[in-house]
Amino acid sequence: MNKSKPIQNMQFFGDILFFGLSFYLMIILRNLSYDAHIWPFSLVIFALIVGNYIIGLYDRVTQDYKVNLVRILMVHSIVLVLSVLLFYFFFSRLNISPRFNLFLFFSFSIVFTSAWRYLFVRYRPLVQNVYIFGSGEDYQDLVHYFKQNTDKYYRLVKAVDLEKLFVKDVQNEFTSIIPSDNNLIVIDTDHSKIKLIKEYLYESIYSGAKYVELKDFFEQVMKRIPLGQIDELWFLTYVQKSSAPSYLLFKKLFDLLFCIILLPTFLIFPIVKIFMKIEGPGKFLIYNKRLGLIGKIIKIPKIRNRKYDDAGVKFGAKSVDNPVSKVGALIKSTRIDELPQILSVLRGDLSLIGPRPEFKHIADDLCKDLPYFMMRTLVKPGLSGWAQINQDYVPSNLKETKLKLSYDFYYIKNRSISLEIQIFLKTIRTILSRFGS
Repeated sequence: MNKSKPIQNMQFFGDILFFGLSFYLMIILRNLSYDAHIWPFSLVIFALIVGNYIIGLYDRVTQDYKVNLVRILMVHSIVLVLSVLLFYFFFSRLNISPRFNLFLFFSFSIVFTSAWRYLFVRYRPLVQNVYIFGSGEDYQDLVHYFKQNTDKYYRLVKAVDLEKLFVKDVQNEFTSIIPSDNNLIVIDTDHSKIKLIKEYLYESIYSGAKYVELKDFFEQVMKRIPLGQIDELWFLTYVQKSSAPSYLLFKKLFDLLFCIILLPTFLIFPIVKIFMKIEGPGKFLIYNKRLGLIGKIIKIPKIRNRKYDDAGVKFGAKSVDNPVSKVGALIKSTRIDELPQILSVLRGDLSLIGPRPEFKHIADDLCKDLPYFMMRTLVKPGLSGWAQINQDYVPSNLKETKLKLSYDFYYIKNRSISLEIQIFLKTIRTILSRFGS
């Protein structure tokens, strides 16, 4: 059912193959020493892979060839500049002549990877045909997603709203689908009409029909968990489960390393403070009281980006009475205003990755309509989270907050080392593109 892994591996190893081929051709044409160049160029290839991920070349939504080409050129240009600096300042003693070698390598790499991405977008290998049978909000969200996006893994062939058909007509729809390994049938097993034909569906398995539960398919594709699936047993299953010791150790070490690397950025604070003083009076640092682990009140430092102390307003309220200042607009778009939160990570109040901590008075308001909202505090909050990189705006109403919460619960259920790394890299993309909440 899950076609994402083979296709992700195909993209990843395809890039590795063509980067390696570019390196090999450079070695052959220039008659270079393989041993002297393999490790420096391994770092270059690693940087290209990370850059491709950050820029979105491994995202599940397919972009057209022109968009991919622009992204490839952006990554190669940035890595080329960094590579020149790396070779001159760190590998100069290896007697490597970097300029023409790098030119050859990057020229081959751009040609090969561009052609590879073009073929991948045009022919969409391993894509599976999907037939969706369901109703309600989850069904509508899935259908809307496939109509708005070209997915790398699945192609929507037909969507059947079970509420609009009689049971006999629903069975006829299933009969018209040819059993094949390339066809996947998504069904809402909780729907009454599906239950009425469950014997037929069971027998069709012997003919090679492939079925998957709608809510499982929804989570895989949409990368969030609808709140309608959440109940007390869900939290007993996914929140109370013990995290792997390797994951907990990685999270602690990654938090510490991240803070150590970013502490020198505090040197920019005096400059920011001077410009803030020029613009007008007010505090440099403000301390927001938010909900930490298990609902504990924590104070999070932040550089003031509004004209007045922005300690939080009532949920859904407008901020016209406290607009963002000119300096604040700059430090907010570049996330400089959030750098002091590194201190909260060092204190253990925050982690690098986790659900963003909420103001208590806003959480109290939301709990009236979202009874499980406080359950997001059962894991430590973070500087960046799954919701922040998937939602390109700060929630301002109940519907948007429900969407944010569904992403938070996805993180809670699937928290792992690989997911932490994904969020970290996509956060870099968010910051670089000045995009996100």
